[in-house]
Amino acid sequence: MLGSCATPRALPRAWIVHEARQERSETALRLLQDGAVDPRRTVFLEKQVPEMAPVLILPPGGRGAGA
Repeated sequence: MLGSCATPRALPRAWIVHEARQERSETALRLLQDGAVDPRRTVFLEKQVPEMAPVLILPPGGRGAGA
C-alpha cells in the first residue's frame, strides 16, 4: 500500500519571491533559523546577480507609443 503524507508548512517546488538578498551561507542560515526572514518572500543568493534591463510593459492592446 502506498501512502502520502502532507507537510502543511512545506513550500511548493517553485514560487515567486519579492526580495533577493546577497548573504554568506552562514548568515542566511542564521537568519532563517532565527525567523528573521520569511523564505516565502525572500531568496538568498551567494553571488551578486547582474543588473537586468528594465522590462517594457505595453498598454492593453499591445501597442507602444508611436505605433
